[in-house]
Amino acid sequence: MTQQRPKFQFPLHPGAQGEDVAQAQTILVELGLFIAPVELRERRFEPTTAEAVSRWKERHGLPTDGGLDLEALDRLWADGRKLPRVVHGVVSLADGTPAPDLHVVAIDRDFRAEQILGEARMDDQGRYCIAYSVADTLRAEKGAADVGIRVFTADGKTVLRASTSRDLVMNAPVEARIDVTVSLPEGSVPSEFARIAAALAPLMGKVPVADVGRDPSSDEEDFLASHGKN
Repeated sequence: MTQQRPKFQFPLHPGAQGEDVAQAQTILVELGLFIAPVELRERRFEPTTAEAVSRWKERHGLPTDGGLDLEALDRLWADGRKLPRVVHGVVSLADGTPAPDLHVVAIDRDFRAEQILGEARMDDQGRYCIAYSVADTLRAEKGAADVGIRVFTADGKTVLRASTSRDLVMNAPVEARIDVTVSLPEGSVPSEFARIAAALAPLMGKVPVADVGRDPSSDEEDFLASHGKN
């Protein structure tokens, strides 16, 4: 299992290498700064990392010496926690059909606890998108979330799918994607007819269905059919 991103304990300077460097690099890249792939891969504090550090320090009016003392690292940590983050994806049935109108809850998983990051209802293509901020939702010592989702029926009463430990996006980046497949118990989602009727109800108001198209010169049926396709 990927280790949770801990808070920095030691200063970092050009030439350093290791997990602390990798954590600082991750935050800098999430903040939109460039670091060469080879430095990221080798977790080395080399020229492009030093340049990214200098550019970040410029934003905060700090001396651009390329190094990161503990005060600067605390500030970098805080910047990473403030970044807006999102988890999104598609929920579908086994045959690939999108499963619309279900309820999705995103969670941050800990060893023996979890915290809700946000929730959303899927659109008619089975897509969901949940925004969250680490600073707003996670305890102070966590720099990133271990993100999973739970998919519920539309009424929120029945769990259709829950992320296991193996499904989690550990130390989730700014944008994480989780696609899942679910099986629907009978009656857990409205029929196609019920969905169309619900969509047309605001347009029809109090007009009885039997009255629609009664006037041969009217194009009411075509009008409602056009909306029913959207």
